[in-house]
Amino acid sequence: MVIKRDLTALESPIRIFVGTEEEQILAVKVLEYSIKKYATMPVEVTPLFAAISQKKINIPEPKNPKIKPRTPFSFQRFAIPALKDYQGKAIYLDSDMLVFQDIKELWSWELDGADLLSVYEPLDSGRPPQFSVMVLNCQQLKWDAEQLIKDLETGKWTYKQFILEMSPANKISAVLPSKWNDLERYSQGETALTHYTDMLSQPWLKTHNPLAWVWCQELFNAIEDGFINKNFIIQEVKQGCVRPSFIYQ
Repeated sequence: MVIKRDLTALESPIRIFVGTEEEQILAVKVLEYSIKKYATMPVEVTPLFAAISQKKINIPEPKNPKIKPRTPFSFQRFAIPALKDYQGKAIYLDSDMLVFQDIKELWSWELDGADLLSVYEPLDSGRPPQFSVMVLNCQQLKWDAEQLIKDLETGKWTYKQFILEMSPANKISAVLPSKWNDLERYSQGETALTHYTDMLSQPWLKTHNPLAWVWCQELFNAIEDGFINKNFIIQEVKQGCVRPSFIYQ
């Protein structure tokens, strides 16, 4: 694949918004550490729950159980253009990820008129494509999160169309390499981003994920480099946000 670089002056810092709740803040910190370790540009990582609260953006929960968000942060991504004041671009990531290459590759990818860029999933993976890694054209996406959810409630879209097909965007380009959203996959030297997408085996909660060692190693590196404090982990364990075995690990 030919990488289409954005030849205009790159906006700095790279603005990354992470879909998460406060209970996953350790995962966010490890993700941020992994991003900044490889980044060759300044990076600003923002948990969406905090930014949405600060800007007082209302994201209502539908009353119909069939269209309620599957996770507490499923609808957060629709607030990103407003958080950027509908200017420039932004990267969206889920919190359950690790990065192993320079995220400038995504930031400098040519939008070419698209509302958003997403990652294509290999046909033989057995998994559907996701919109958990996106480059958003904020000046083109005039999303109002509250209005979008009202439209969802009136039947404009099904939940699948809304979240799994990202129908509120008019032009989607699935051009980002699959290495930038390796779903429960990791190949050293090739994978750019590993996504612990299977929620019942995420390594900060369980020990049986085959790739738990990769995430734990990144956590230990972050502690050693002073990016994460051991006392913070102890507090997260006490609050029941992460597994207690981290204390003796």
